[in-house]
Amino acid sequence: MDKLRERIEENYDELREEMLSRSSEAVFDSAMSIAAATDVLFYMSTHDWVDEDEAAYLLDFSNPLVMIAEAWEEHLNSGDSKFRSVLESVLDNEDNEENYMTMVMESELREKHGYDVPITEALLCEMAEVGSRYLELQAIYEGLGADVCDEE
Repeated sequence: MDKLRERIEENYDELREEMLSRSSEAVFDSAMSIAAATDVLFYMSTHDWVDEDEAAYLLDFSNPLVMIAEAWEEHLNSGDSKFRSVLESVLDNEDNEENYMTMVMESELREKHGYDVPITEALLCEMAEVGSRYLELQAIYEGLGADVCDEE
């Protein structure tokens, strides 16, 4: 639980720094997500809302604050009675690994592209490499006489 609290505090500090670098209009547009993140920071800092296994699961992701805050945002005015049910929906979501970066993925990207490279730039480089590799494989596939259609 302490590690999860630390990670959420780190995520919040990163969010705060990001918001401070944005224009006031962009911050205003993000008000609900900032409020949700602030609530999550408060709730997760003041109570044990998850057990050890659930905390370990959330620690598999690089930004558990955002995962929980996005789910919490629609319940901002509901109070803490809904917070546990929102946490359960995050924990039971099978799409998390498709929608959020895991710590393993972030670590691999940082090792490959450097720790000073923004993660968005590292992801863009990866996408370019995958696209290039796809085109190479497609040429080989077609060279073997196979036809590629848009659905494949």
